[in-house]
Amino acid sequence: MEARNDRAWTDFAQDHFGGCQFGDKRLTQRAVISAGAIMQHPGGTLPAKLGSNELLGFYRLANNPKVTHAKMLQGHRDKTLEEMGKIPGVLLLISDTTEADFSGLESAEGELGPIGNGGCRGLLCHNVLAVDYQNRMVLGLVNQVIHKRRKVSKNETMRQKREHPQRESRLWKKALEDLPPIAAGQLRVHVCDRGADMFENIEFWELGGESYAIRSKSNRKITGPDGRKCRLHDYARKLPRRDERTIQVSENHGQPGREAKVAIAWSKVTLPAPRQKRGEHSNRPIPTWVIHVREIDPPKGCTPLEWVLLSNVAVETQADAWNGWTGIAAARSSRSFTRR
Repeated sequence: MEARNDRAWTDFAQDHFGGCQFGDKRLTQRAVISAGAIMQHPGGTLPAKLGSNELLGFYRLANNPKVTHAKMLQGHRDKTLEEMGKIPGVLLLISDTTEADFSGLESAEGELGPIGNGGCRGLLCHNVLAVDYQNRMVLGLVNQVIHKRRKVSKNETMRQKREHPQRESRLWKKALEDLPPIAAGQLRVHVCDRGADMFENIEFWELGGESYAIRSKSNRKITGPDGRKCRLHDYARKLPRRDERTIQVSENHGQPGREAKVAIAWSKVTLPAPRQKRGEHSNRPIPTWVIHVREIDPPKGCTPLEWVLLSNVAVETQADAWNGWTGIAAARSSRSFTRR
């Protein structure tokens, strides 16, 4: 993230939170002050971000019954949607869910659900971040959905789970249900990790005229271009290499940072609808592209890097394939982007 002076953060806070409608101008002003101060110091605890007066003001803001999550988000969201309409090229909408742990907060116990391995209490926070891909510029949150995970009865049928209004897998669609139309000359691509790899989501984007690039979770059944039925990951790993390049890999999960040579391959495939529905979708098959990226000759003791991606953005050339993979890889590292 680029270093910016105090004035720049003040202007940002005014642009994104000055439109909050709480029914009291003083509350809106406090939202702007708090946002500007937090943006200057994004890491650490609230006492580390805010001075004593700012911290007291923020607590009063958060505890005011006129201030809700939806009202706080709306000003920023309106500004983000406005900026999205100005992007002439590729716009990434990066979706992911994080856990907010409030274990031990007894006063909010009734508002919390199980998180983690079930031993902690908290909420799920599902975010959709808009990014100008060409300029590597973060525009802001398209949406943020707060979700309480429910306890599922052991006697609940698959159909009851699928039709339940609080089904967790609805989050991706819920966060995107009121998106504005795609701007002229714009390619809007939904970028998601493996949690979004569901036929329901893929059909939702396809029917809505949206593009997607998601990391595959399931070695699901597919139909290859020759009409043969096979498994996605098995098929992807047998595809002939089309190109190679060297990338810089950061240290992660015990794996050392290094320069890694990776190969890329791709093919058009068809996804048949699952026989046993886990979401709400039709029985129509969906054509898509699979992109496979794998590390060549990793150092001894290192797990080879590998990505199996699905995308409905046509992959006709090496550049198309690398662009599809790069969008996923960049989305996984906030350091790849700066803020507008």
